[in-house]
Amino acid sequence: MQNFDKNRRLLLRAGLVPLTGAALSGLNAQAQTDYPTRGIKIVIGFPPGTSTDTWSRLTALRLSAALKQPVHVDNKPGAHGQLGCVTVKNAEKDGYTLLYASLGTAAINPSLYGSRLQYDTMKDFEPIVGVEKSTIYLGVAKNVPVTNVQEMIAYVKANPGRVNYGSAGAGTTSHLAMEMLKKATGMQMTHVPYRGMANVIQDMLGGNLQFAFDAAAAMVPQWTAGNLRLIGVASRKRMSIAPDIPTIEEQGVPNFEVRLWSGLFAPAGTPAAVIAKLNKAVNDELQAGTFGETMRSVGAEPFGGSSDDFKKFVGSEIAFWAPVIKNSGAVAD
Repeated sequence: MQNFDKNRRLLLRAGLVPLTGAALSGLNAQAQTDYPTRGIKIVIGFPPGTSTDTWSRLTALRLSAALKQPVHVDNKPGAHGQLGCVTVKNAEKDGYTLLYASLGTAAINPSLYGSRLQYDTMKDFEPIVGVEKSTIYLGVAKNVPVTNVQEMIAYVKANPGRVNYGSAGAGTTSHLAMEMLKKATGMQMTHVPYRGMANVIQDMLGGNLQFAFDAAAAMVPQWTAGNLRLIGVASRKRMSIAPDIPTIEEQGVPNFEVRLWSGLFAPAGTPAAVIAKLNKAVNDELQAGTFGETMRSVGAEPFGGSSDDFKKFVGSEIAFWAPVIKNSGAVAD
């Protein structure tokens, strides 16, 4: 009998004996326990150099150290992040192909594209963990006589048809945030969409564009250098990177908040044990110190938490942005 069992194990390894359901279940459980046994790929739907790309690479670096396996980033830009999302949607559900997604791809695209969207965030993916969260700052060109939000409102209303604001494109956070502020204050401004924020900042520095929202990494260095003014931050509390900049809410616009965030997702159907291991690895790295310090240095904060909490958060973000997009009239190009 011992020889029979020994020979059967040899045949199993060689693939010459069919596996029973129980055997398959046991092997799958063992694979999940041992995960990962090879390299992991993190797909991102944007090109190198974007902020989401930067966070995905830092996450890959920390995950590689935590899991003792190589983790690399695969950029698949296209259609506002859809190409990367579809790639992961159709990938094997084994934890070796993951998605790094931002607010835009996970929560704004569903309402921006509607039935044309090639994926369903809540059905096609399993949220693993939020990695970072941040907010945006309201910037003003130096040639505009405005130093706070109330002065901005008065200036815009005193100059009908002559005030512009820039954004990274229709349906982007920089666009939707300003539409939220317009609706909350009754301001009317002309939207000037660009392809990315780099040219927006340049036109503000040149005095050709009056207002724009953008992340701390782009805005704060220009403010520190005296190249533009920052008159408000779209968070519920002041941020440590620029504590002198008051929130927009404390300047008389109630409940005004714009949360930027990004995190890690897996294809729906990925084993719970794999999700749990990835969640723990990221949380451990976020709490270790170095990762969090890097985030705070550029105006972001560690996210973290359970996969269930992240799933609920993503669902709430989809619901939050749906009416904002509808009211803005934004249409995906």
